[in-house]
Amino acid sequence: MLNSGDFGRVQPWWSSRVHPLAHLPSRLAETIVHFLLPRPDNRESEGDVDWRPWWRGFRQRWPMPVVIVAYPTKDELLRHDPAALRHAASLAGPGVRILDAARDPRWRADLYRDDRRPTPEGNAVLAAIIADSAPER
Repeated sequence: MLNSGDFGRVQPWWSSRVHPLAHLPSRLAETIVHFLLPRPDNRESEGDVDWRPWWRGFRQRWPMPVVIVAYPTKDELLRHDPAALRHAASLAGPGVRILDAARDPRWRADLYRDDRRPTPEGNAVLAAIIADSAPER
């Protein structure tokens, strides 16, 4: 699932120190690293990131079919702004299918708990949209 914020600028929290990919030996160590040590300086990562080379490499290593769900922010949904779909379409290619969640009449603005995250009901609706779009086996 991709939204329009997943493309372009690297976020300041983009760091394994801030969002670790593995647990440290203890909760105390995790707390110290996450809350007490200075945040990493990501200035070298600021600016737009060209993610296309990564995507091409991923598709070479993973030739299986891929479904990308273009998921709008609440504001994009209310403005009928297809930003998420526009970005996701740039990933299209052989074996890649784009699913536009905003086009499904079940997806509504009241299914967001904030600008990006769905409510529990919203998660169920998104799951149904994805499941219903799956090809028959």
